[in-house]
Amino acid sequence: MNNPLVEARGVKVHFSERTSSVMDFLVRRRRIIKAVDEVSLSIERNETVALVGESGSGKTTFGRALVRLYEPASGSIIFDGTDITRLNQKELIPFRRRMQIVFQNPYSSLNPRRTVGRIIGKVLEVHNIPGREKRIKDLLSVVGLEASLVSRYPHQLSGGQRQRVAIARALAVEPELIVADEITSSLDVSVQAQILNLLSDLQRQFGISFLIISHDLAVVRQVSNKVAVMYLGVLVETGSVEDLFRNPKHPYTQALIASIPSTDIRSPWHPTELKGDIPSMVNTPAGCRFHPRCPYAWDRCRTEVPVLKDVSSSGHAVACHLYDEGERNRLAGILNTPKQTEDAWMPTSQARARINWNCSKQLKQWMEFSSSSRTELG
Repeated sequence: MNNPLVEARGVKVHFSERTSSVMDFLVRRRRIIKAVDEVSLSIERNETVALVGESGSGKTTFGRALVRLYEPASGSIIFDGTDITRLNQKELIPFRRRMQIVFQNPYSSLNPRRTVGRIIGKVLEVHNIPGREKRIKDLLSVVGLEASLVSRYPHQLSGGQRQRVAIARALAVEPELIVADEITSSLDVSVQAQILNLLSDLQRQFGISFLIISHDLAVVRQVSNKVAVMYLGVLVETGSVEDLFRNPKHPYTQALIASIPSTDIRSPWHPTELKGDIPSMVNTPAGCRFHPRCPYAWDRCRTEVPVLKDVSSSGHAVACHLYDEGERNRLAGILNTPKQTEDAWMPTSQARARINWNCSKQLKQWMEFSSSSRTELG
C-alpha cells in the first residue's frame, strides 16, 4: 500500500486568550481554546477529501495547520514521508511549493493595491520561477480567465473571477496539495458549479490532492472521494462519500445529512433539529462532545470519550458509544438475540416485539436510535 501524500497524526491546535477577570490578569492566567484536539486524517495522492461540520467546529484551523500556517501544539503532520512540524521556516520553504491554500473570502485574500498580474507574479518571484509573464497568462487560461485581466485590480472583478485568481495563485508553484477553504460559500449557484468543475478538471489534468473545507453537503457529495465530519475540534465520523451519505452512523452526521432539502415530492423533507448551540471550545463537554445536543445520549456518553473506530471493512469509522463492540454485546444479551457483525448492528423486529418497555432508559434510547436510523436511511 502506498503512503499517503499527507497524514495528520493526533494534531492539536490550541490558542490562548486573556479573560476579563482581574485575578486572572494579576496572575497572568489565560484561558485555552481547544480549536483542534487530537485529529488524525490522511489524504492520498490524487484524492479529494472533504472536511465538513458546523461553523466553529475547527475545520479552517485544521486546514491552516495542515500547511503550517498555524503551529500545532502537539501531534505530527507527515508530508510525503517528512514530518513538517519539526522543520523551521527556512527548511519549510521547499514544502511551501508543494502545498497551497485557497482562502475562504476572495474579497479579503487578494491585495486590493495589486493588479492580478502582480498578485500571481509575487508567488513566482518568491519561489524564483522564471518566465513570469508567460506563466501568468497560462495560469489565467487554465482557470478560465482572459489574459486581458492581468492589468485589472480585484475590485474590478466579480466574485467568481476573484476566486479563480486565488486558485491561479495557488497553482502558480505546481503544488501537490491544495487546501480549499469554503471556496464556494460567497458565490451564487451557477458560479459555484463552474468553480467545482474547475477543481475536478485541475485534478484530472495535474493530479492534485484537495482538502475541501465546506458546510455545504451538496458540494461535498459532488467533488469528494472521502468525507470527514468534524464537531467541536474532533472527528466524529469518516468514510467514503458513498458510505457516509448512504448510511451515516453518528447522530451528528445524520442530522447534517437530514438538513439537505429534498426535491422529491414523494419523500417529504423532515430535517432533524439539533437542540442548543455548539458549546464553547474553552469549556468543552466531558465525555462525548456531542452529548449535550444528542437525542440518544446516556450516562456513558457524559463521562467517557468515544474513540474513532472502524465499523465496516470499507474504512467507515465512527466515534460513538452506540457502535461500541462491548455495548452491542451487552444489548444483544439483554434482547436475547445473537450479535450481528454487519456494518451497524440493529435489533430485529421480532426482538423489538419481545422488549419489556419497563427496561432502562438507556436501552429505550438505543432502540429509538436504531428505529429512526432504519426509517430515515432505509
